Order: sequence, then structure tokens, then C-alpha cells
Amino acid sequence: SNNSNNNSNNNNKLSPFFSARRDFDATRAPEVNDPSYAWPAPVLGVADPRDLPPVPFYLYDEPEMQLNELKASPSCYGLMDPDVKFISDCRTHPWRTLNPDKAKWFIIGIPVGSSIWCGQVGSSTHQDRLEKAFLALISHEVWRKHGGKNHLLLMFDYRFLAWAENQGSNALPEDPARGEWSSRHALLKDVTVMTYENWNTNPDLCQKYSSSFNKYCSNSKYVWLPWEYWRCTVVVPYLAGHRLNDTLVQAVVPSYTFEDWLARPYTLFYLDTSNQTWASGSSGTSVRQKSFRLSDAPGAHIGGKRLPPPEHWKALSESKFCIGAVGDTPTTHRVYEIIRNMCIPVIVSDLMLRVGRPFDNYLAWDAFAFFIPQSAFLKDVKESVAFLYTLPMAVLEQKFRSLLAAREVLNWRSESMLTTTFAIASANDFCGGERGLNLTAPIPFDQKI
Repeated sequence: SNNSNNNSNNNNKLSPFFSARRDFDATRAPEVNDPSYAWPAPVLGVADPRDLPPVPFYLYDEPEMQLNELKASPSCYGLMDPDVKFISDCRTHPWRTLNPDKAKWFIIGIPVGSSIWCGQVGSSTHQDRLEKAFLALISHEVWRKHGGKNHLLLMFDYRFLAWAENQGSNALPEDPARGEWSSRHALLKDVTVMTYENWNTNPDLCQKYSSSFNKYCSNSKYVWLPWEYWRCTVVVPYLAGHRLNDTLVQAVVPSYTFEDWLARPYTLFYLDTSNQTWASGSSGTSVRQKSFRLSDAPGAHIGGKRLPPPEHWKALSESKFCIGAVGDTPTTHRVYEIIRNMCIPVIVSDLMLRVGRPFDNYLAWDAFAFFIPQSAFLKDVKESVAFLYTLPMAVLEQKFRSLLAAREVLNWRSESMLTTTFAIASANDFCGGERGLNLTAPIPFDQKI
């Protein structure tokens, strides 16, 4: 309990733009001077959470789905995947309703990612746990009524993705006991999944259009496709500081004033393993190798050797601009470590713009981050970043203020529940009702795409 109190105190200290109070009420729009809110209005590029309409949801939280046996493995439980935090937030969230008839969404409270990371815990295996959990799910009267429609599951690990099946992954096990939902594809056919990228390769869409566009849903065409075997996708942030417990994360507390940000000793930061190779489809190896050529830039902290995580975070919090480079995939957890430590992201990943920006209906990413095209970065890396050294003070301050607000929305470790709130709101915006899988109807003029 002492550790919990310490973490709570630290998190209150870390939330200058939004209160860390657990009684956050997103169902009302309080006065600006309400003491439970500290959100500045307006912040360029970041939606005010008080403007979000409530989205009532029902949480499946039966004991068989909680996978409480994972708590016996504290080295992995909740440290690798955001599912534990998301489910915990849902339990106390003001949008939760205990009456399923009043819900617009149904949250599947099974921490599937944490389960696969923890592996065998005592006599409990990942496969056994998920078979029991999903059997309990499909036996539930609410599931029987809706059959997966408007159901939301956080499933972050790459081993759950469709392309991983071709590599022998059985992360979400098949189970004849589930009857018509025995296969993973049937189970999730109507489910909305929260994960780290959205390739819009729903099986129905692929079947309709793939042959017209050179079989673009084929694995042979792109290293990460096909991606989905579910109905709709919501992009959510990575867990910043995965593998680190709260004590280590909260030990690094970046300053939250613009004046202190200006005084940071490093202008440009990038540290990574110099001899590592990345998936060929992403150009990650060439982009990351090119970053090392910035080592002699003014105020640069650039090197080919990673620091231990606490030291790496400290270096991020001492830097003004940090490079977030494409790797095996267009997105990377390092972008969220950069954001958490209040370093302005300089993202070199073309496809992240299309498939990997969480909540881009509520966050204008270019308000708090810079995007450099990979072609420009590879052609002349120094020329591509030179503008960072000549930005007007007003632009720097605006970026900093927007980053400070965006950090609260993109940081699972915050006590404010904002990441969970924006995730559910995004699901409702883009995947609710018939949206997300409309093969024939035109897109309404006011619908963001």
C-alpha cells in the first residue's frame, strides 16, 4: 500500500494539465475552474475531454475472464501490454453501466496480451487460460444476444495478428467447445479490436477488393498483411516503458515548464543498437542507420548503443527533440517513451501517418510532433533536420504546450484514465453501429476518414 500511495502522489505531480483524481467524471461538462479539471482551453490540436459525449459501456468482468493467476508473475503482469490498465480503468470509469441494456459498447475484460507474455504461471498455461476465458465469454447471455457486435477487445501483441498464423502462432486458441465460435476468425468476426496499427484489411473488405488491386491482402505483397480477422480496428498507444514497473517509471520525472524544456542540455536525441537489422518491408534498417550520421549535429546525443531503460528515459527527459524511427513496423513503443518524457517527437516513418496514429479524430499529431519523409531523411539526413534549429520561439512553445496535453491522452500510466476514455470514444466514432464495414454506402461528408 505504501508503493501505491507513492505512485499516486507522483502521478498527481505529473498531471499539470489534467487532474489525476480517480473520480474523473467524463459524463459532464464542468466549469473551466472546476477543481477536478485542469485542462487548458484551448490547446492546439488536442480535443478537450470535457467535450466528449458519454459512451455507456458494459464490462465483462467474470472471474474466469480476469486471469487473476497472472498476478503471481509480477515481472510480466501489466508490464508488457496496456490491457491490464485498460481493464482496470473500465472497472471504475464513469461511463460504465452494470445494465447491459443501457450499453452502447461491451468491453471484453480478458487481458490476452498479458497472458501470452506471462506464458506458463505455475500449472496455468496461456492456452488453458484463454480457452476457459473465451468459453465463459460466449456462454454469457449478453454475448449470446449480440454475438460480438459492438464488442471491444484490446489485443496488442503481434502474435494475435492474422499474418502470425502463417508462422504457426496459436495465440488465440481454437476451441471446439465454443461451437459456432470455435475458430478464432468466427469468434472475432464482429468484434472491434484495439491494437497498434490499422491496415483496413478486414476479411470481407479483402475478399471484395483484393483481386482488383493486385491481391494487396496477400502476405507475399507486404510483410504485415493480412492484418485483421475482426470487424473494425481502433489504434491505441503502446505502453511506454514496457518491462518497467511503476517505481522505475515514476523515478524519471521530466520538467513541465517551457523554460525548463529550453534549458535541456541536448537538442537532438537518438540512441539505438547500431548493428541491428529490421524487417525489410519497413526500410527500418536504413533509416535507423542513417540517424547515426547526426552524431556531430549541434547539441546532439546520438549513439549506437542503447542505455539501460532508466538511463535511457533520463536522457529522453534531458533532450528537446527525439527521433522516432521506423523499425520492424511503422509504429514503435519508443515514440510513446519520447512523448511521456516531454521530448518533441521527430517521427521518420511514412506509414505511421496512415496506419499508426492513435485517436487522430481527437489529436492533430502535427500540433505536437514533426514528421520527416523517409526519402528526405535518407537523401540528406542533416538537411532534413536542420529546420529544428531555426524554429521561432512561438512555434516551440506551441509544440510544447500541445505535447503536454497530448501526453495525458497517450500515456497509459497516467492515473487520469484519459487514454481509456479516448479509446472508447474513438471506437464509438469509427466502429459503432454499421460504420467500419460498409462496403457500398458512400462516406458522409462530415465523417472523418
